[in-house]
Amino acid sequence: IGPLVVTGAHVRVDFLAETFTNRTRQMIDIASHLIFGLPFALIFLAPAWRFFSRSWAIDENGLNGGMHDIYVIKFVLFGCFVLLGLCIVLRLVLDVKSLGERQ
Repeated sequence: IGPLVVTGAHVRVDFLAETFTNRTRQMIDIASHLIFGLPFALIFLAPAWRFFSRSWAIDENGLNGGMHDIYVIKFVLFGCFVLLGLCIVLRLVLDVKSLGERQ
C-alpha cells in the first residue's frame, strides 16, 4: 500500500476526482492523508508492537517443527505500519511542496 500512496496510484473516487482541478484534487489528497491515512498507520503501531513483543518475550516458536522464531513474522506487521506511515508522510511533503510551487 505504501508504494501506491507514494506514486499516487492509490484508489480514488474517479468520477468525482475527474471533475476537480489538479489543485483541488491535491488539496483533497492532503486532507484525506491527514484525516484518514496517517491516523490509520499510527493507531496500529502500538498494537502491532505489543503483538511482536509478547511473541519475543515468550520466544514463540511454531508447533510441530514448523517455523522457528514466529516473532520475526510478527515484527513484519509492525514494520509494515512504520513504512506505511513514512510513505504517507513522504506523499504529504511532496504534495505540499508541489502545491506551494504552483502558487
